Amino acid sequence: MKLVSFNTSRLHCPICNETYNVPQNGALRAYNDIRCPLDDFELIEWNGGARAKSYTFCPYCINNPPFELAQDRVTK
Repeated sequence: MKLVSFNTSRLHCPICNETYNVPQNGALRAYNDIRCPLDDFELIEWNGGARAKSYTFCPYCINNPPFELAQDRVTK
């Protein structure tokens, strides 16, 4: 995966030619080489700086929610 930063940051996989949206205005890094149990994607940590919280997410799951409840929250 490559981080593409123009107007908005995205992750791009040159092998499968897929692009994934990621949270903005923070630093992204791999999260201890741990993978998502649902789809085996490498987890990413987003850190918003000294005053912001950080969280860990799966790039695939955040773009393609695996559960109906998650899909409802994304579309609202």
